[in-house]
Amino acid sequence: MVYYIGLSCAASITIYRYNLIRTRQHEACFKAFLHNNWFGAAVFIGIALDYLLRLSRAS
Repeated sequence: MVYYIGLSCAASITIYRYNLIRTRQHEACFKAFLHNNWFGAAVFIGIALDYLLRLSRAS
């Protein structure tokens, strides 16, 4: 379940970035480019927390 929460956060970030680049302004596109790390962080945190929760349940 935590994995899907991370993916939904990543999808929200993607929608936000799309709204930024829709106007094709240079500053907005650069701002969207700088938000790439947040997308990766949301996916990584979702995977890591899901893995840790599965490990704690198995113990």
